[in-house]
Amino acid sequence: MLLGTASWGNDYGLLNSRKLGISEAKVILREALRAGINGIDTAPDYGDSEMVLGKSDLRPFRVFTKISQAAWSNELDRNSIQFRRSLSRLGLESAEGATFHSAESFLSTPTTSLELIESLKDAGLIKSWGVSVYSEEELISILAVAAPDYIQAPVNLIDRRFLQPRIANLMEEKKCKLQARSIFLQGLLLKNVETLPRFFQPLKELLSSHKWASREGQLTPYVSALLFVLMAEPVDTLVVGVNELEHLTELTSAMKLTSVLPDFRHADSKEELYLVDPRNW
Repeated sequence: MLLGTASWGNDYGLLNSRKLGISEAKVILREALRAGINGIDTAPDYGDSEMVLGKSDLRPFRVFTKISQAAWSNELDRNSIQFRRSLSRLGLESAEGATFHSAESFLSTPTTSLELIESLKDAGLIKSWGVSVYSEEELISILAVAAPDYIQAPVNLIDRRFLQPRIANLMEEKKCKLQARSIFLQGLLLKNVETLPRFFQPLKELLSSHKWASREGQLTPYVSALLFVLMAEPVDTLVVGVNELEHLTELTSAMKLTSVLPDFRHADSKEELYLVDPRNW
């Protein structure tokens, strides 16, 4: 499990639109360790998130940070300097993993991208690397030229593209693990269906069926959405956004449940990218 920190130094998502203070961050990190959660996902493009995290001792954590999309260059040295600055902000000498923040960055100059990864590994700055993707096409293009240790991709109740057998089999062939992000679809899966903005009306019936299934299983929408991804066989790790202690408590309580997942077979997923890809909102 990785704590997602996109909103720690940045307004982000439909529900998590409050920046996190340094004192609050320290409490959440302390309680996360007590609960057995020692993974963090962050990025230099998440506003002040790296700086906020760096005010705590992160050495007990497995930290994955990203290779900036905004600062990406075709010059190896410049990219290396940017990543070292991330480590400096985090107060770390090395990270567990380096994730390209976008497939576009990685694929723009794959030779430079792979040279960067090799140089970071040779310097002992990272143990693994991956790429954050939005589409199956991006994943296929990446695996055609490289063998990342992991791919970070959206997986949730209404976006199941990366759970398809053909995608899961391709990743297994490459020994590439799946880090599932956006499991609540930036909070959309947790919102009151009746108060959805007009843009999301095409999802109203589908979301209502998910809520009904959750109630039948005596689970909250949060727990259902979490367990659906947690129990998905292709998924290796979850990235769960947490920016309040209450969120962490809810997360750790849900992880302890042994409930049977509601039957969502009647509640289909969506393939219309304008609805499931937040970049289009």
